Amino acid sequence: MPFFKKTKKVKKELPKIDVIQTDITELQLKPFPHQNVQNFLKPDFFEDINKYLYQILSRGILSADAPRDPTKFTFFPGLKNTSYFQLTPECGYPMNQFMTKTWIEYFSILYDMPLTNTLAMSFHHHSHNSGGRHAHTDYHLIGFPKSVQRDDPNELVVYNDPTPYYSLVVNDREKASHLGLDVQMRECAALIYLNPPYKAFTGGETGLFENYQH
Repeated sequence: MPFFKKTKKVKKELPKIDVIQTDITELQLKPFPHQNVQNFLKPDFFEDINKYLYQILSRGILSADAPRDPTKFTFFPGLKNTSYFQLTPECGYPMNQFMTKTWIEYFSILYDMPLTNTLAMSFHHHSHNSGGRHAHTDYHLIGFPKSVQRDDPNELVVYNDPTPYYSLVVNDREKASHLGLDVQMRECAALIYLNPPYKAFTGGETGLFENYQH
C-alpha cells in the first residue's frame, strides 16, 4: 500500500498581512489541501467584522423573490433559514481589508497554485439550529457576467452582482455562452466563521468530499 503524507509544511514565505494573528504553517492534504485555523484574525479586527455583520442583519432579511436591496440580506431561493449579503468595495472597512491582491498572493503561495485576480465575497447567515443539510461545497464552475472581464490581467476585480453568482452554477461552457457568462472554476475558498463555538447541526458547516458524487 503506498504511503500518503497527511500534512505538508508551508515552505515559502507568505506575505505579511496586518490583520492576521495566526499564520498557516502547514496544510492538511486529504481529501484535498486545506486547513482549519483557530484565531486566524486579530481579535479587534474580528470583532469589527462581527459588529458590521450584525449592523446589516438589523436591517432585516428580504425574501428570495423580493426586489434586490444591496443594503440588506436576502434569503437563498428555497432555503428559508439561510440568507446572504454580497460584499463590494463600497462596503468600506472592515471588509475592504480582504479586497487586495496581497490576499490573493497569500493563498496562491499557500496552496502553490496560480489564482486569477477575481474574487467574490459575501456573508452567509444561517438561523440558529437550522441544521446541517446545506454544507458548503465550493469547488465548482461559476458563471461570471462578462462585465468582470479586465483589460489588464493584473487588475483586481471584485465581483459584486449576486444574481448569476448564486442562482446559476454552470455545468457547461455552451450553456454559459447562451447566458452571456464567462465560466471560471472556483478553486480556492476561505471561510471565516463568526458564530460562537460551533456545535453539531448549528448550520453552515463546510463539507470536504473526495469526489462530486458525495
